[in-house]
Amino acid sequence: MLPPELFDAIIWQARDDLQALGVCALVCRSWLASSRHHTFSHFVFVLRPDNADEFLDLILARHATIPPYIVRVELVSDDWSRGYHLRWLSRVIDVLATLPSLTVLRVENISWNALSAPARAGFLAQFQRLTHLELRACDFNSFANLCRLVASKPALQSLVCDDLGWEDPQTAEDGVVPSTLSSLRLSGCYERDVLNWLVAQPRLPVIRHLELGAVSPPDTAAIGNFLRQLGPSLKLLQFAFWSLDPGGDAEDFCAHVDLSHNTRLDTIVLDKFIHYSTYRFSSAIGWIPQLLSRSRSLRRVFLGVSILSISELSPEDDPIDWPALDSIFCSLATVCFRVLAIVELAEIAAVIKLLLPKCAARNDMLQFVSRAEIPD
Repeated sequence: MLPPELFDAIIWQARDDLQALGVCALVCRSWLASSRHHTFSHFVFVLRPDNADEFLDLILARHATIPPYIVRVELVSDDWSRGYHLRWLSRVIDVLATLPSLTVLRVENISWNALSAPARAGFLAQFQRLTHLELRACDFNSFANLCRLVASKPALQSLVCDDLGWEDPQTAEDGVVPSTLSSLRLSGCYERDVLNWLVAQPRLPVIRHLELGAVSPPDTAAIGNFLRQLGPSLKLLQFAFWSLDPGGDAEDFCAHVDLSHNTRLDTIVLDKFIHYSTYRFSSAIGWIPQLLSRSRSLRRVFLGVSILSISELSPEDDPIDWPALDSIFCSLATVCFRVLAIVELAEIAAVIKLLLPKCAARNDMLQFVSRAEIPD
């Protein structure tokens, strides 16, 4: 008789194949639990005011078998879900806290102050096994509330803060960031408040993946200081420039950010590298060579391209210094253009290869994909 750990290892190899997992689940009772664990890791339970009661009826049923396998849950309120309409969360939170495998939680469209006191207490005291927390379109009134929520999750590895708001930037003195935190995304919020809070911690978490969304000039000093403090910990940096002000946020970013401190930085993802479809006062492209030249460890660059016509690759009113980019890019292992355009991908690839001859001369260095995911 083979040990069950060996069977678990075999089933783990099929963790991304739902059909194979279904077959494994039918072999015997001992294979069922392991197969279900991987199967349910692919499913997301999205709870809203109109389906929360059905979900509770399902998992609280006397013969329910799925609660031990629920891994991912999203709590999504409607825009009008305030006050009375948020009471559904109070009922849900206590039940979710009993799910032993729940490690990924997304919360969207919720006002912290509009929650009942028991619901706020539940959010803080429960969900101790969470490894991934995603907060979108939420209002915390005070930054201290966000600090306490993050600090209350000791196993947290990944934090996403998108489109969050708070009026009071005061931090929570008792809020200590989990030392396990390694991935951070900040977008559409006061990034400087979050980054300054992290820097002020007794021990800075080892952030390996940092995503900043569209950079705002008031945040650039805090970003520069945070990156300097991270040093060799950082492996991947993702951001975008919007340049809504004359002079551009890229200039402010370059003035404060020195990537030479991040000696193990391997990958940069620059969204909206070419994005003339939306009007902007200035382009950030001219600052890219200066920014990248400071890194000695960089191997891969992913560049977002969104154009309506092939002529936008060589705009007359705001020329792109392709030779300067070619000189910087040719020292890298991979330059990947992530394209969203009505122009054929092959046509874009052909033109960019002509504009970057040094890079094109290196086999397979230039890559062109349609909004592909970033490889590990």
